[in-house]
Amino acid sequence: MGDAAGIGPEIILKTFLESDADNRKLLVVGDMEILEKVKEHLAYTNISLNSISNVEEARWEPHTVNVWDMKLLTGKDFKPGRVSMESGNASFQYLIAAINMAKEGKIAGVVTAPINKEAIHLAGHHFAGHTEIFAAYTETRDYAM
Repeated sequence: MGDAAGIGPEIILKTFLESDADNRKLLVVGDMEILEKVKEHLAYTNISLNSISNVEEARWEPHTVNVWDMKLLTGKDFKPGRVSMESGNASFQYLIAAINMAKEGKIAGVVTAPINKEAIHLAGHHFAGHTEIFAAYTETRDYAM
C-alpha cells in the first residue's frame, strides 16, 4: 500500500475503477481501515473492499479489492500528506510482509506503492528506498534499480 499518508491508497483504489483490473488477481498488503477512509473520501461506491488474513479468503471478483489487513494504522493515525513515524513504520511492515509472502510462494510478485523515506527513517528503518529493502530482505548482494 505504500505510505498511507501518501498517494498509494488513492492509486490502488483508482486501479480497481479500470475495467481491465477485473482480469488481474491483485492483493493489497496494507490497512483496511485506511483504504475504507480513502474510498469514502473519494466516493468510490462501486468498489468493494474484502479484508483477508490468508490468500484463500480472497474474492477475485470485478471491482473487489482484496486487502491483507495488517491492522497497523487506524483512522486516528491517518493524516493525509503528513510525514509520521507511524505511517513510515506501517509502510515498511507492509513491504516486508509482501516480500515474505513472495518468498513463501503465496504470491507471484510484488508491486510497490510510494513510500516516504523520511517517514521510514523516523520509524528507525534506515534504507535509501524500496530497492535496498528488497535486497536486504532477500539477501541479495548484486542489485540495481
